[in-house]
Amino acid sequence: MKNKHFTILCLILLPMLSYAQDDSDSKFLFEKFEKGKVIYKKGSTTTASFNYNIFTGKMVFMGDNNVIMELANPSLISFININDRVFEHIKNDEFYEKVKLNSETLPLYIKWYSSFISKGKTGAYGMRSVNNSSTEMKNINQDFNGHTPDLVLGKDVVKQPKNSYFLKIKGKFQKFNSFDSLAKIFKKHELEIKEQLKESNLDFKNIEDVKKAVEYCSQFVE
Repeated sequence: MKNKHFTILCLILLPMLSYAQDDSDSKFLFEKFEKGKVIYKKGSTTTASFNYNIFTGKMVFMGDNNVIMELANPSLISFININDRVFEHIKNDEFYEKVKLNSETLPLYIKWYSSFISKGKTGAYGMRSVNNSSTEMKNINQDFNGHTPDLVLGKDVVKQPKNSYFLKIKGKFQKFNSFDSLAKIFKKHELEIKEQLKESNLDFKNIEDVKKAVEYCSQFVE
């Protein structure tokens, strides 16, 4: 059984870096690695303990000796089910979470992602100046193949969520990053949607509010 597990997943050991489970909250979507089930496009399945790296966008899992592993051929996978949450393979190494809604008319997907923002240097009275240097952030984000060294997390830099939302309409993904851009997807009803969402006092930073907005828009799918 163990050999089958390793054969199906086609494992690759991540170079230079391994993490203990208690460190996962700083880099991953889940606080700890969770049991998940892989469903392949050909119908076969397997299980492992998974997590989602919010800095690289890759689905990873815990191998032997608490070493983080990644999938060698994610294109063979249809989706991964983790605690009743579905992560669908989209392209390359990317997985989007398919969000459960009351209406199945308008599928909603989230691409979980965070970047680093520098805390800046400590100045007078212990205040820090924010440093948004794109070059500095790029170097930090790409260190250790996209993984940030533990020594900077929570000290020199902080995470900034930059999730992307998508609707799947007629087999094509439509991206939106605000309620206004969501409304623009439905051009015939754009003004109506904008007015309704404004009256509802929804917060785009609140995922539950985003779900409510998409539920409302589902009635306009043609």
